Amino acid sequence: MIPYLLKILKEYDFPVHILTKSDLVLRDIDLLSEFSKPIVTISLSSLDEHVLNIFEKHVPPGVERLKIIEELNNQGIKSGLAIMPILPFIVEDELENIIGEANRHNALYVLHKHLE
Repeated sequence: MIPYLLKILKEYDFPVHILTKSDLVLRDIDLLSEFSKPIVTISLSSLDEHVLNIFEKHVPPGVERLKIIEELNNQGIKSGLAIMPILPFIVEDELENIIGEANRHNALYVLHKHLE
């Protein structure tokens, strides 16, 4: 479905910004590269596997999602991290580590939003 949607967006010359937790975005690197300024934001709420197993089951581990950011940027696709939501009292102590890891994996930006 997504490759088909990307082809339609490209046909009509729309810009593209994808927000995802999935590594499937790597499958579409060739299509994304056809856009003039594609952006992909990878969402992550924690690097703690215990926390991820509770709140983000059935998605790639946090470290793997950071590697997706690095690979996309290496392929010329602007990519960064969304720490959304910031889970109060659960992940606040690891925010500095998450941002440090985002920097280590060459994230070009970090978006954030607290859980309301």
